[in-house]
Amino acid sequence: MIHLPRGHRISLIGIDNGKSFRKSQEAVESLIKSFDVSQPLLRRSSVKPYLPRNVNEATDAVFVPTDLMHVMSHANSTATVESHNILRLRRYFTERIPGYIEETWEWPIVDCVLMDACDTWSPEWRSIIRDCLQPEDSVIYIGTTKKVNWSEATTFTTLFYLALLGNERFSEPEVRKAVYLQCYDEAKDLYRQLRGSVAPFRAAELTSARAWEKT
Repeated sequence: MIHLPRGHRISLIGIDNGKSFRKSQEAVESLIKSFDVSQPLLRRSSVKPYLPRNVNEATDAVFVPTDLMHVMSHANSTATVESHNILRLRRYFTERIPGYIEETWEWPIVDCVLMDACDTWSPEWRSIIRDCLQPEDSVIYIGTTKKVNWSEATTFTTLFYLALLGNERFSEPEVRKAVYLQCYDEAKDLYRQLRGSVAPFRAAELTSARAWEKT
């Protein structure tokens, strides 16, 4: 039997229904499709773009099982900036997702969360992400270390995707997480070579801040 490499499952969630994030999603989709065409022996990745119009649609999007969740929005280090037009990013991650978890006892199924909004590597944001994870679960989290511009964000994320797409999707979650960290390192090094500066992104494995309730 011929072994066919597995394609990655990628969710692109724009927490802002503006033209900028639609263009960002289209750019990522085009990059992935171009890579798929150039590598016919690799199984094509599944890419699902979401531009939620309200908090309920945003919640639905984040609870769709995926490998990589790429969140595109606006933020700051204290997680207090309101995203343009539609949704408040902080309210979404600190109220809506935890509230849904408490109501349904369901959890996001994801291996890696990439947030390219500004200052998402802050202690506040890392704490917020940890509180959204199932007890004893972990996720590779990639966030920004400062206020990033479009050029910085798109350069790094493009390099990250190019590194990721060169790998098949492994069946074991822990192996997939190791691959994400490896891809982060590759993207970080290439960013320095291309731009002559340190990439404004950091990555680490975050563990859940929750514990199973005693019965």
